Amino acid sequence: MKILHLFVITLFFSLAAHAAETDTTDEMRFLLPLSCGLGTDCWTVNYNDSDPAEGVATDYRCGSHSYDGHDGTDFAIIDQAAMVGGVDVLSAAAGKIVRVRDEIEDHEPSATEMEKMEEEKKGCGNGILIEHGKGWQTIYCHMKKDSTVVKPGQSVTTGQKIGQVGQSGMAEFPHLHFGVFHDGKIIDPFTSAENTGTCSEDKEQSSLWLEGLNMDYQPFAIYAAGFGSAVPEFDNIKINATGSKRLPPSVEALTFWTSIFGTALGDKITMTITDPNNNVFATRTMTQHKNRARQFYYIGKKMTGKILSPGIYKGTVTITRNAPDGTIISKDIEKTVTVTP
Repeated sequence: MKILHLFVITLFFSLAAHAAETDTTDEMRFLLPLSCGLGTDCWTVNYNDSDPAEGVATDYRCGSHSYDGHDGTDFAIIDQAAMVGGVDVLSAAAGKIVRVRDEIEDHEPSATEMEKMEEEKKGCGNGILIEHGKGWQTIYCHMKKDSTVVKPGQSVTTGQKIGQVGQSGMAEFPHLHFGVFHDGKIIDPFTSAENTGTCSEDKEQSSLWLEGLNMDYQPFAIYAAGFGSAVPEFDNIKINATGSKRLPPSVEALTFWTSIFGTALGDKITMTITDPNNNVFATRTMTQHKNRARQFYYIGKKMTGKILSPGIYKGTVTITRNAPDGTIISKDIEKTVTVTP
């Protein structure tokens, strides 16, 4: 799904010439704009599209972790349950609130709803625009309905709560779209550069993030995995991605599923279940056939006429990728379930 942030475009360019009263230094520095642990309970899903050419999408490290025309950074949370529980959105820098929208419902929109949002320029959903002075502005999209706690004209400090992460507007899953602009131009906070069609595999780039923040490039993330007693339903995992902690010996099946942000063409995904005696219960290796912002896989066995041996079953997921610079990237996650009589 190509998510068009028309709210961003309309609001920003209509206000680019507005003279801000907030004084800042010429070189901005930004805080992570949501209250979470990056790589633990929130993840970077999409970076700015560094190539303005139509039909081409490249992130700042020359990877595929973006989509055509993406004008910001998407930070996702694990599921809708986390959204309902509340994850705070923070002002990334001191400034003044310019615009607020807070009345759009949180849900995954249908194709018809997306067309309507495009026409009405509400792709951003519930959003906040902050002006920081000297041409700098930031925008925060897809926020939770009725969660904003600021008003136009109000001054905010760095790290101040302004609302919560939601799934309003053109959003496939709960996340915050964070955009940075300077003098009417889209700026990538990971490089401090405009989206001029250049990218670099060099890890040492000049970012606009506050010193000390761990904002390392994340090419993909195994953000959730778990066990179940039947073929898993992805729609249910979108709501709650916890998985079962305990199961009885008599079940329809033993399954192990995973959800991944940022899979790319050619990735190798290996999933394995081992039983309490460390024997392989089920295993499978898949090759990713196209880039996907979010991918779902599962393995398992039906237990027709059989029961599970009691004890701890372990599930592992490993992703291996040949990076553009020739290095091999490999990451894994491990989960367990206890079978008790």
